[in-house]
Amino acid sequence: ALAFVYCIGALKVLSANTDNSIGEILVQYGVLQVLERHLITCNTSNEMNSEVKSNLLIQILGALRNLCDIPATEKLLAEMGVCEQLQYTMTHHYNDPEVLLNSCRLLSRMSLFTDMCNALSHNNDILNLLLKIIDNYTNDPQLIIRCAF
Repeated sequence: ALAFVYCIGALKVLSANTDNSIGEILVQYGVLQVLERHLITCNTSNEMNSEVKSNLLIQILGALRNLCDIPATEKLLAEMGVCEQLQYTMTHHYNDPEVLLNSCRLLSRMSLFTDMCNALSHNNDILNLLLKIIDNYTNDPQLIIRCAF
């Protein structure tokens, strides 16, 4: 399982390429769908060690965040239902500030897209969850800032 965390971490590093050329190639080869599938697997697996799951989620969320700068990504993320998976992740990993922070970082990046803003604005559950996080994590200003953005 740890090797898998490193594989997804490698995708995260590759997706952080500053000129987006590698990220565009990754998107063309279907990396968003792969990351979505593994996000769903992490969210639904009861067999995975919680520390490994947390580390894996952080890598998946980071890779998705890095790929948000690719023009084709906006439409794909909206179609794939990433908002719902993020809500599930944040709800079920509510006591893990690192997972919450990385989820909020991805949400803040996705909120720059019109389609995603519309999807988020109609999702009362995720908005309530963000308010709950802001209320309960008052000692974590970085998390609060990310939630508010």
